Amino acid sequence: CFFVNNQHRILVQKSAHGSDNLESMFEKRLARIGTMVVMLDEWKEPIYLSRIWTIFEQACAVKLRIPVTMLLPPSASSSLIAKLETGRKGIEEVQNHLQCIDSEHARAFKPQDERRVKTHIQNTLGFPSVNQAVAQSMATWIGGVFHNHFEKLIGIRDDEIVEKP
Repeated sequence: CFFVNNQHRILVQKSAHGSDNLESMFEKRLARIGTMVVMLDEWKEPIYLSRIWTIFEQACAVKLRIPVTMLLPPSASSSLIAKLETGRKGIEEVQNHLQCIDSEHARAFKPQDERRVKTHIQNTLGFPSVNQAVAQSMATWIGGVFHNHFEKLIGIRDDEIVEKP
């Protein structure tokens, strides 16, 4: 969202062209860029999953089949790996934290933005579909984290992987 939408125009100039049509602007620009980067503060109850705009953006990426790269600070990343290493119980705990999406009760800084985004969601995809799309995206990410960690444990490096013809 930060690089896709003109934050100066939206926040400082309070332009009518700023946040009034963010839904369509965001989708068009995201489709043109073709990738999305998400920065989470932590894996346990990340702020990202409590904000309506970020949930909406994630749902747009899923809808458009845009690849999403998730980033965590080193300490949160270590904590996530440690939790995954505890086995089934740890994996279930991670899943529970990252898949309890509630777009209907997510917040926005501006109440009018919150109402507008939620109305848009209600009139298009619906809250359950958005929640499911974001949960699926988070599950895919966690699967990748687990896969990468497992490869490190068994000593496979990217340059050693040979694709079959």
